[in-house]
Amino acid sequence: MAFTEKDIQEQDRALAGLKDEWSRLNARFDGLLKDARITADDLRGALAEKLPPELEAALAKAKDDARQAGKARVAQAEGAGKADAPSGRGRSDAVRV
Repeated sequence: MAFTEKDIQEQDRALAGLKDEWSRLNARFDGLLKDARITADDLRGALAEKLPPELEAALAKAKDDARQAGKARVAQAEGAGKADAPSGRGRSDAVRV
């Protein structure tokens, strides 16, 4: 499959959308931190502390769920790519109609 200018433009649009979403989420996160009166130093300190076992278990479950969702998306994307291929090989000297 040839990579065309249209494909590049679609990727550029998708990238711009992701950048906008990233900016929106960062602004929302900053707003939540401000509302909760949490500073960057507070966050760094919290990351350095030992997490309670309940929180560690919840984080492990969330990571596992995300990993499974990622694998499912990969499988879905691979399956979608296979559907684009023509079915059957046919003979090399035959013309498909």
